Parts: sequence; C-alpha cells; structure tokens
Amino acid sequence: MLRIELLEDGISINPVAGVTIPCRFSGGPGGCDSMAIDVEGNIYQCMIFQGRAVVLNNRGIPVANVLIPGRDKGKHLITTNVAFKPGTNQVFMTASGEGGAWIYTFRGLAKGLTLYSHQ
Repeated sequence: MLRIELLEDGISINPVAGVTIPCRFSGGPGGCDSMAIDVEGNIYQCMIFQGRAVVLNNRGIPVANVLIPGRDKGKHLITTNVAFKPGTNQVFMTASGEGGAWIYTFRGLAKGLTLYSHQ
C-alpha cells in the first residue's frame, strides 16, 4: 500500500513526506481487491481469497480486520467488493467460495464518503 502526501494544492507531492509504504500485505494467497473510504479517511480494503477486509486509518496504518464468519473453515474466502450504504456507516461486503455466496454487512468506523458518481 502506497501513501502519497500531497501539498495543499491537492496535486503536488510533498517533497518532505513524499511517498511512503505504511503497510505491506503478505502472508496469504490473493491480494487487494475492491476498497471503500469513509469521511474520516479510513480505507476498507477487501483481501481476495482471505475472507476478510482490512481497515486502515488515514495514515495507512491497519486498525481493524473484518473477518467473514466461516473463513477459519475455508468458507466464503473470496471477498471482492465493499461499499457503504450512502449517508450511513453501514458497509456491505461480498463473500463467495465454498459454502455459497452472500453479502456480509458490518458497521464502519464513520459514514461512507459520498462517491463522485453520486454528487
């Protein structure tokens, strides 16, 4: 995961902070898939073939794991999509694989950021 600190213009890279790697994902099959962001800048990152999403704070530091029930038994490991219900902190994540497919829901740390397409 790369973190790029921008200057106030929102375009130029900060020459002091620049580009950092606050978190490296490893230790399992697959990798990152879909992500969503809340109004506080937390990132909800699906980890495909791991049955989970990782929540990173606005500095890129992992602060939570959202684990799909049954993942410890190899079920529902394909977690590929995550999205907020508009205007709320309710999050939906798709999970599929052995055991079928379903939509898992959980509460985010803050309300979801309004998508550009919904503005």
